[in-house]
Amino acid sequence: TRAFEFYKNVMSQQLEDPITKDNFLKIAQSYPFGISRFKGEMIVRDPLALAQKGGIVCAGEIPENTSLYILKGDRDTLISAASAARQEVDQKSQSKDGTVMVMDCISRVLFLGNDFQKEADQLCLQSSHVIGMACVGEIANNGEEPLNFYNKTCVIVRLAA
Repeated sequence: TRAFEFYKNVMSQQLEDPITKDNFLKIAQSYPFGISRFKGEMIVRDPLALAQKGGIVCAGEIPENTSLYILKGDRDTLISAASAARQEVDQKSQSKDGTVMVMDCISRVLFLGNDFQKEADQLCLQSSHVIGMACVGEIANNGEEPLNFYNKTCVIVRLAA
């Protein structure tokens, strides 16, 4: 079975309307792929397009023989996660001075649409200066694992004054 046919079959159990080549991208924004990591957290891979012969093109590599999960995202969860990341940065920062830098995956921006402003408002709380960008994925780690390429993430850090 080709990737798109498999994805379509699985999604037919979740959706009222069938997934087609025409609505694939709109639906895939809410149902990206997840690659399981050692500590249980997922690395998200956003489906971007359909490839020839029934494949799916993703933002970032999916290694051969990887177990994939189909994830479900929603606006409130993404906004809440960004807010929690901001609170964690504020709690762990010894100083509230300095610039806060935010890198938000463009797929979040596109997925959130008009609600992106709600996320931006959460990220700018209690900051004198915030800079940021929407980018095509982020390269990051948590200090305990190797660098990874991420989709649908929001990376936030306070730069020392």
